[in-house]
Amino acid sequence: MRPALVVAVLPLAVGLACAESRQEGHWQGTTDTTASGAVVVRNTTGGLWDSASAWHLAEELRIGSADDSGPGALSNPRALEVDAAGRIYVVENQPMELRVYAPDGRYLRTLARSGSGPGEIQEAIGLAWDTLGHLWVVDQRNARYTVFDTAGARLAERRRPVSTFFTWVWMGMLSRTGEVVEVSSVPGDGSFRQVALRLDSSLAARDTVPLPERQTPGFELRRGSSRTIAGVPFAPSLLWRLDPRGYLWSSITDHYRVVQQTLTGDTVRVIERTVPPVEVTSAEKDTGIAQLRWFTEQGGVVDRSRIPDVKPPISWFWVDDQGYVWTRRSQPAQATGTMLDVFDPGGRFLGEVHAPLELGTTALIRGAALYAIATDADDVPVIVRFRIRGR
Repeated sequence: MRPALVVAVLPLAVGLACAESRQEGHWQGTTDTTASGAVVVRNTTGGLWDSASAWHLAEELRIGSADDSGPGALSNPRALEVDAAGRIYVVENQPMELRVYAPDGRYLRTLARSGSGPGEIQEAIGLAWDTLGHLWVVDQRNARYTVFDTAGARLAERRRPVSTFFTWVWMGMLSRTGEVVEVSSVPGDGSFRQVALRLDSSLAARDTVPLPERQTPGFELRRGSSRTIAGVPFAPSLLWRLDPRGYLWSSITDHYRVVQQTLTGDTVRVIERTVPPVEVTSAEKDTGIAQLRWFTEQGGVVDRSRIPDVKPPISWFWVDDQGYVWTRRSQPAQATGTMLDVFDPGGRFLGEVHAPLELGTTALIRGAALYAIATDADDVPVIVRFRIRGR
């Protein structure tokens, strides 16, 4: 097993080998290089975009609404992918099935329905394309990958080696080099920790990469030998994701910082930005406590004083197919839609992009298009495609 990956919780200013201040366009920040070779990019409030070069999101497609029925209706979409022709693949959880929609949003077909027979899925949690252009469906309950081509033909079913590790969303990946990387857990010092398993062509683990760890603040209830933990609303958390280009990205959201590392643990780049703090209002604290009713009804106690007065600066992030980093900003209570910060592959802040809908954690940014599972004004889940104007 390799040494645990460090998630830039160490003081990165120590041991700087060189420091260079730059100003390009409207960007004013510093780029430092540590003695280990990691590049630390510190962004201030200004970005490179001006009014003429800034990107904008223009909605051009929406699938699902409160008025839809049949295969056009969505109740709990879980995974999303898009092929080179623009066809949209959606795992719907209720009922469990894999649907395909045309680039204009028309329903085309259902590739897989609920079941355990050949070509069926019981609990699909992820979708990914391999290097041959085939779609892998990650089925947690059937403990297998089902592989389809873009014509809808089932090509193969392969055993998934980590079926005992339960999660709602697949955090693994198919790399651009053809490698399958899965997430699982292994015994540690009296507990379990998450690891990335790099699988060979036979899907046997050939390498184990420890993933970042952080103790998340929580309210605890102990009854006999049982232990129940509820997260503290608005508390900082650890976010991470695997990049098909062979990187691990992570952020501990008590600060605006996103870290890029290799799968061998070397830090490549650290992106930071200065943003104004966003207040957690009294009403938001009330809502957060109300959402923990399942915990208090069991006898748990929620200590309101432990709820932070400010929100984490980042609530999620994505890395697109060109290496740009998109962060979902925490917003004031009265704000609508989703505010996104965009950084170029070098880590320099470009500017802000606003999406008029509330975007979830599932989003794909491919070239000049952004696809996402979002929530509309009626609180109904939808699949939306935005054109990125200016890109």
